[in-house]
Amino acid sequence: YFMKGIEFTILPLGYLEHDESISYAGKNVGTVENKHPQAVWERVPVMAVLFKHPTAGYILYDTGHCPGDEADRLSPAMRRNIYFDVKREDFIDYRLSQVGLKPEDIDMLIHSHSHHDHNGGLGFFSYTKAGKRVITYEADYMNALKETHQYYDKEDYVFIRENMHFPGISYELIKGDQEIVEGIEAIELPGHTPAVLGLLVHLEKEVVIFPSDAVYTSKNYGPPSIAPGIIYDSLGFQRSVDKLRSLERKHHAKIIFAHDLEQFETLKKCPYFYK
Repeated sequence: YFMKGIEFTILPLGYLEHDESISYAGKNVGTVENKHPQAVWERVPVMAVLFKHPTAGYILYDTGHCPGDEADRLSPAMRRNIYFDVKREDFIDYRLSQVGLKPEDIDMLIHSHSHHDHNGGLGFFSYTKAGKRVITYEADYMNALKETHQYYDKEDYVFIRENMHFPGISYELIKGDQEIVEGIEAIELPGHTPAVLGLLVHLEKEVVIFPSDAVYTSKNYGPPSIAPGIIYDSLGFQRSVDKLRSLERKHHAKIIFAHDLEQFETLKKCPYFYK
C-alpha cells in the first residue's frame, strides 16, 4: 500500500575506507596463477535517514559516528584496518541543523544495529525525548553487550564498549517484523548481526526498503549474492537476501543500501526530502 505524508532525507555522515575484503568475503584471494594478488582499497559512505511522519513527527534511523572516532577514540585494531574520513559537518547534529533541527526536535530514534558507524551518534540524544526510547532488536543489543563486555581488553573493529553506555539513553527492545508507526515497518534481517533492523517504508507513490548493513551494497545483493567479510551468520545473510527479494517483488520496492558508494552518489541528500 501507499501512504500520503511520509517524507525522508538522506543525511551523509562521512566515509569509511578499508580493504575490499571487508565488504566482499574472499575478494582478491590468491590463486595458483596469481599467488600474491593486489589488495583493493575501497571507500564507502556512512549515512542516516530522517523521516517526517504526518502523525509521529521526526523519526531518525541511525546516528553515525561519535566525536573522536576520526581521531584517537578508536582501538588500535580499528585504526589499523579502517580509515575514518569524518569531518565536523559529518556528525549527526550538524546534518540535522541543515534541515533546521536539533537533536531535541527528534521524536523517535530507530537503531539498525550496534556497530560503531551506526550507534556512535546516540550521545547527541542523551536525555532527549527520542534518546529515552531507542527502538532496536533485542537479539542485536544483547549480542553487542556480550561482545563489548565479555573480555575487557578485546580488540575489535566493529564494536565500541562506550557506545553502549551513553548517559540518558534507554532502549525499547523489540522482536520480529512489526509496524513501528503507520507506514514504517521494522523488518528483521539476520546475518550481519543476529538481527539487523531494516525498514520498509510506504511513501505516497512507492515503497522503499532500507536494509542497513544486512546487505551492504547492490553487489552483495546480487544475484548472485556475495556475503560480506564481516558476518555473524552466513546462512542468516542468505535468508535476509531472500527475504528482501521477496519484499522487493511484493511491493515493487526500491532498495537503498547503507554503504553503496555508486548508489549513494546518485541520491539527493539533505536538505532535499523524498516524498
